[in-house]
Amino acid sequence: MVMPTEYATPETKSYKCYKVGNTLFIPHYDIPGLYVGPSKRVETGRIKAHYERRSFYKEELMRMNATQVQEQLWTTAARDQK
Repeated sequence: MVMPTEYATPETKSYKCYKVGNTLFIPHYDIPGLYVGPSKRVETGRIKAHYERRSFYKEELMRMNATQVQEQLWTTAARDQK
């Protein structure tokens, strides 16, 4: 069996993102107006910890003194809504 060597490359576009300190928050893949950052590890006292998503709206990020930056991200219908 021969595997194809060419793959479709996702389309990218420049999007408004926000930085709080050194943490980057990017527009959510599906939910317009919501920005997500790295998850936070939460110890549960059991064998496995779980991770909580950190997500904020633009107004919340601005109250946290976020700065606006431009980043190249995959295009999605939610990100392209104005």
